[in-house]
Amino acid sequence: MSVRDLFMIDMTFICVCICAGNETFEKLGTVGSLTNLVVYLTTVFNMKGVTATTFLNVFSGTTNLAPLLGAYLTDTYFGRYKTLGFASISSFVVIPCFFITRLLNYSGKKRKGKDVVQQ
Repeated sequence: MSVRDLFMIDMTFICVCICAGNETFEKLGTVGSLTNLVVYLTTVFNMKGVTATTFLNVFSGTTNLAPLLGAYLTDTYFGRYKTLGFASISSFVVIPCFFITRLLNYSGKKRKGKDVVQQ
């Protein structure tokens, strides 16, 4: 083996470690967020605990399986660049809409004598 081959093996190992670490911390963040969302749905939206947990299980399953459908549609029908363009444009349109609807929804509401924004 030459020095170049050893260097490539080392770089491959480093890249694999970085990807595995990224996926691990992403999964930990997702699990932590889901438990906080259960508390949010039960306190703010007054859902029952079972209903909130079921809702988040369906949401989690959908978000884990949606990339498979997206990959199939991209490979068979749309192509790489059209899919990336559509995803980028929809993300730039949808995220501000979420922010605006949240501001409009909580601007004048009060809950238990306190402003929701102050909590």
